[in-house]
Amino acid sequence: ERLFSRWDFKRLFHAGGVDIIQPDLSHAGGITEVKKIAAMAEAYDIALAPHCPLGPIALAACLQVDATINPGNSGGPLFNALGQLVGINSAKIVLSGYENLGFAIPITEAQGVLEDLAAYGKVTGRIVLGIRGNDVSGAGVAGFMIQEIDKGSCLEGTAIKAGDILTGVDGVKVSGRAALRKELSQHKAGDTVTLTVTRVRRVGYGYNYSYETEDFTVRITLKED
Repeated sequence: ERLFSRWDFKRLFHAGGVDIIQPDLSHAGGITEVKKIAAMAEAYDIALAPHCPLGPIALAACLQVDATINPGNSGGPLFNALGQLVGINSAKIVLSGYENLGFAIPITEAQGVLEDLAAYGKVTGRIVLGIRGNDVSGAGVAGFMIQEIDKGSCLEGTAIKAGDILTGVDGVKVSGRAALRKELSQHKAGDTVTLTVTRVRRVGYGYNYSYETEDFTVRITLKED
């Protein structure tokens, strides 16, 4: 783990003193250099398992080295050095300037989906608000602006209408779609949550105008997708 380049490792390979090497991506030049170390190790029939990552970025980098995904091969299992299933390969970027940049869904997230598909033929418990819109930021407000409310939505019949901005869930601020999804993912169908809503009004005419905001809350019962 304290060798920094493929040339440092080459001396070790030539001596035939190891069966498995563990380069540390933080020390050995990142993904690009470790990929070169891995190619050299393969020539000497030596296995490679990246050294224990010490943070989320280092972990993501280790996954890139461990699981190179070729175009068309996404969707397969991702195993660690012990043969344990740790994720499902999901995508690969195929662009100039990117070297073996792939993505995987952690098995902790995929396991519930797999169990539901086996038992029910579909994923159960996922919630849906039944709205369409986009992230907004301005006039002192950041959140998810509703452009359309679907028929049968759990927001239908409430005080919320198109043009309103969702800015919180159960007192936690949400600055857009991703934050909104994150907060709602902690709940299941049938749960009751409180949405914080901001309504922005334009006051005045022509160039002489300003914006007024009104904040209110609405309690809804979440529905299953």
